[in-house]
Amino acid sequence: MTIETTTLNPQVIFVSATTPSDTTEGKMWYNTSDNSLYVSNGTNYITMSTDLTSIQTLIQENALNILVNSAGASTTLNDWTRWF
Repeated sequence: MTIETTTLNPQVIFVSATTPSDTTEGKMWYNTSDNSLYVSNGTNYITMSTDLTSIQTLIQENALNILVNSAGASTTLNDWTRWF
């Protein structure tokens, strides 16, 4: 029995509203304008039919976490202990 292995490029999923120029076979693209997932056949990106609700939710949660972390990094916490 032969097991085939493939090393994946570290960036295998693109997230954008426009088609990526990199059409390396097996790379995936999540189209944010139509909420669809595509996979490259080496030449073009072909639509994958699946429910992408969980992917969209994760993208939105990550964006919110980045916003919260950015806001937290740019402000200082109040030192309430000095008032008591």
